[in-house]
Amino acid sequence: GLGIHMIDLMCFFGGQVKSVQSLVKKYAVKVNIDDTTSALFEFKKNCTGNLTTIFACPYTTTFNIFGTNMNIFSDVDKNKIKIIYKNGKIQKINLTNKNTLFLELQEFANNCKNKKNYRIKNSEAAHNVKVMEALVKSSKKKKYLPFASKISIIRERKNTVEYEKNKWIKKNDVKKINHIEKNYLKIFKLFLKTK
Repeated sequence: GLGIHMIDLMCFFGGQVKSVQSLVKKYAVKVNIDDTTSALFEFKKNCTGNLTTIFACPYTTTFNIFGTNMNIFSDVDKNKIKIIYKNGKIQKINLTNKNTLFLELQEFANNCKNKKNYRIKNSEAAHNVKVMEALVKSSKKKKYLPFASKISIIRERKNTVEYEKNKWIKKNDVKKINHIEKNYLKIFKLFLKTK
């Protein structure tokens, strides 16, 4: 369930999720839950989103939006928003700290008591649950190609090769199985920006 509120927020901006690719793993916690999730979403409003949740590290929440005219960076824990406009102008906004969980539950209870419709439709809540289920299913399918994978080439085109039905990669990214890379700097550079 870690990340469901961020998925909801992404759907608010991007519309419903059309597709998801994810990697869900258990690395550090001793209880029987997955503690690390990385996901890439495609939304109905023709945009994408990334979600990373890590249960086994100090809790912090950020939400960023990258657009053509501006980028928005929110530090949820500090109630701060920074907007960087296309022209270079920077706007900083400090928000009032509120107990959002309490306010959400209070609004829900008042709507139930007064028999009013809640602002979130049941279909929206159900969609978010389906997205969480799709995260787990996507990770189990393992539709990614690990570094130094052994593949068989089915057919070739000009600059690409097919290694599985309708799955293509660039020819330049494929080496023969007995290939020995002597340029160690080339391999090292692949990992420079990773953590």
